[in-house]
Amino acid sequence: MRREEISFQIFKAGTSDFKALSEVQSKSMNVAYPSVIPEGRFNPEVVAPEKLEREISSLYEELGISGAILKAQVSDRIVGICVYGDDAHVEQADIGYIQRIFVDPDFWRIGIGEALLETALRSLRESGFRRASLHILESNLLAKQFYEKRGWQFDSVYQVMPYGAQLRYTKSL
Repeated sequence: MRREEISFQIFKAGTSDFKALSEVQSKSMNVAYPSVIPEGRFNPEVVAPEKLEREISSLYEELGISGAILKAQVSDRIVGICVYGDDAHVEQADIGYIQRIFVDPDFWRIGIGEALLETALRSLRESGFRRASLHILESNLLAKQFYEKRGWQFDSVYQVMPYGAQLRYTKSL
């Protein structure tokens, strides 16, 4: 099957999906992050699927009524994850937060990331949020390009982390 013929669907994820979601995120991070994180700072053990599965489970418990974990599927294979909900980083109730989006590298550049993002933004809008925010590592040029192309803007808020500066991007809903 050619890449342009691949069809996928977006669903809300449940607890039985956590293992597959963590494997997608781990694979994506292991491909993308060695070129994004400063040399010598990326540790594949930190993004091992079993560690991410515990993290995803914890996120799921904390989502609240306005958040969800989305999964993208090709047939019965999970190939993408998006976590969204309230923005705990700001004190404004009308700002939603895109916590993470990862797509299996075998399925990059066919619209899965965009579909996950648009589904999350639509849900946030329907929940009454007027803006959304997310964080991007300053050195993650592909992510910055992806979000800027879709109208996200750096709002001058950043946080220095051990692995580089993390920039906050926002968008009106």
